[in-house]
Amino acid sequence: MTKNESLANWRLLVVKHNWSEADEVLLTLLEKLEPREIVKFAVAQLRIFLPVFEKYHPETTAPHEMLDLLSQGEPISPSIPFPALNTTYSSPGAYAFIDALRLIDEASQHQDDPHFCAFKVAQAILNVLSARSFEYSLTQFPSAWELAPNEETEAPPRPIRYIGTSETERFKEDIRLHLVNALEDLMLSA
Repeated sequence: MTKNESLANWRLLVVKHNWSEADEVLLTLLEKLEPREIVKFAVAQLRIFLPVFEKYHPETTAPHEMLDLLSQGEPISPSIPFPALNTTYSSPGAYAFIDALRLIDEASQHQDDPHFCAFKVAQAILNVLSARSFEYSLTQFPSAWELAPNEETEAPPRPIRYIGTSETERFKEDIRLHLVNALEDLMLSA
């Protein structure tokens, strides 16, 4: 299948909300590009969620610093500590975002293995899409979540199951179509 056919197929899968097949096509498309380019592409996708993370955690600068370093397409030196990555954040989407940062760092360190790098980049991108969807649905439609009491502490109930709204499904489609367009631009310019 050509790049254009793969992109058209991916777009169709996204419009049909066939997420699992669309995710497989994403990996296939990423494997057609140079590892350094897909790491930089993923960094751009993570930067979309960065302002949301910083809104909840303005004192935490490590994600911003990591993205600045990774945007160069080079691995981060193991001698640079980022203890903030080992912190648990309770804000909507934060866990998936921090995990995406770890995945991008891992991908950048394994650019000599294009398949592994593409796999980690795909995981990171899907994590940040998940973070964006979770934060959007929880803040815009809190009643669409089934909540469970937090039995360990007196903290507010935590969301456990998403009941869903058509608006959030449209949002998921919109952010994935944005991803399709961005990757299409990258592939056509390569």
